[in-house]
Amino acid sequence: GFDRLHFLPSSSQLAIHLELLEAERELLATHRQFAIGCMDKLVLVMEDEARMSAAWKFFAISLSNLFSFEKDVEAAKAGDQGKKPKDHLPYRKLTKTIVEDNLRVLARQK
Repeated sequence: GFDRLHFLPSSSQLAIHLELLEAERELLATHRQFAIGCMDKLVLVMEDEARMSAAWKFFAISLSNLFSFEKDVEAAKAGDQGKKPKDHLPYRKLTKTIVEDNLRVLARQK
């Protein structure tokens, strides 16, 4: 390193020192450009994540509304058919709260 430079004339030491500083400046500029590129990509990823999160939320709301509609239809059919066994009603034990809670968990995992 620099301990060997004391044998060189001072103008040579300065030239080598200047070259080293210039190389470090170029290295820092390259790292800076790379960091800027990474930040740009990170912004794009965050925007994509926000859009996907909104899509999952919309999907969960739609699924919850569909479930409520199906429960209403099943209840109306069950009321029309009198005292038929409820085994043919696949979602009779589920409540809207259970469905919504499970959709929230699923949305968080996505």
